[in-house]
Amino acid sequence: MKILARFTERQKAWLLLGGVLLFAVFLFLYNSKTMHFVPRCPFFWATGLYCPGCGTTRGFHRLLHGDIIGALHANILMTITVPYILHRFLSYLSVHLLGKKIPEIMLPPLWVKILVGFTLVFWVVRNIPIYPFNQLIP
Repeated sequence: MKILARFTERQKAWLLLGGVLLFAVFLFLYNSKTMHFVPRCPFFWATGLYCPGCGTTRGFHRLLHGDIIGALHANILMTITVPYILHRFLSYLSVHLLGKKIPEIMLPPLWVKILVGFTLVFWVVRNIPIYPFNQLIP
């Protein structure tokens, strides 16, 4: 991380924006049926079980194509957290590129605990191989 220490926050924000835009273009063009160079989930590879992040790449691809139902099917947890993550991203860019703050969304500690608990339950439930839990498999 010594390399990043040389950059100003504004330069880091531009790098982040460029990286996210490049990744979004890649995900938009990505086709999981014909392109097989995206790394597999290491947790799934090692255990054969789905982690809370499994299906995120396909979910983002579907979101970029406007397929919200498909994104929910790929990874419901990722899909419902996208608005918060997008807000944090735009908040960072707004401060460091425009010099303006946008209103913060602070999650109370109880909500953070609920989200962590939901993530752990989701992790277990999506690996139960019976209906309706198998509907959570990406």
